[in-house]
Amino acid sequence: MVATILDGHVEKAVEFVEETAFDTFPTDPTMLGWGGYANPAKIKKTAIFEDFHYLKAADATNQLQATQSNIVSEAFEITIENRPTDFSMLPYMLCAATASTYAIGDNIFDVAIGSVVNGEYETFNGGCFNKYELVIEEDKAAVETITGMFASSSGVGSSDYMGAGAHAADPSGSVLGWSGITSMLYDASALSVVNAHVDSLKFGIEYDVKPVRDLSATNTSKIAGWAFGPRNISLELGMSIDDMTLGTELLAGAAHTLAFTALTKAFTFSNVKWKGDWEENLAKDDIVGMSLKADKSVSLAIA
Repeated sequence: MVATILDGHVEKAVEFVEETAFDTFPTDPTMLGWGGYANPAKIKKTAIFEDFHYLKAADATNQLQATQSNIVSEAFEITIENRPTDFSMLPYMLCAATASTYAIGDNIFDVAIGSVVNGEYETFNGGCFNKYELVIEEDKAAVETITGMFASSSGVGSSDYMGAGAHAADPSGSVLGWSGITSMLYDASALSVVNAHVDSLKFGIEYDVKPVRDLSATNTSKIAGWAFGPRNISLELGMSIDDMTLGTELLAGAAHTLAFTALTKAFTFSNVKWKGDWEENLAKDDIVGMSLKADKSVSLAIA
């Protein structure tokens, strides 16, 4: 028998679906894609061990070899890197009322992941998305990074978890590129009012999520749910500048707004206070620029 190398020519897919009950993969699900071209998908499986020493039998000949190691739990994490054609992942990250609305809320989505590798199928259940980041850089396609935590795995099998449902469709459409950012405004005015030009933008949404353990849970991890901490929204800008007045404005510590439109969605960041220190790059062979990072008080609205 010749082994099959799991290289680029074999089937590889990762998709997700909403659960109707925590840690229960839906029957005959209609699986969902990532709203773009995903690659890579990284699945981290962790076996949690406890090591301890013990008293050996009196007549044991190797008394120094008295360590036992046992699996006591498990953990799963999935990270998807995606070049977006839409922002369909954002409602899950915003805890919106539904998966098709964009108003920030407190609705926690229970999700499951399905993975397919060369005719082998595995699901990861009882999950939540806890971290999102979008990076837009000069002359590059935008990149989303989405991270999720999961309570259990079905293990690898030969039966398709789709049943009578459907796998996610192959991605299509144009990705968000540098030229796809329109109408960027700083304090409701063009960036020219502070004599600056944005050459990179990064924003993120993250929750401090902790597992809720329950000895009556039927999965090995004993995770029965997730406890969400406060939402943190981050914003970073890379800028080139025409003069040095922006540094003086930043030291004033005032709250600002930043707004832009991309993929038909209007993003407005408010209460933006640039924190910490920033560095004015005065290199002889480069333009003068700086990188700004907002503090955690920033708010986000999407329309």
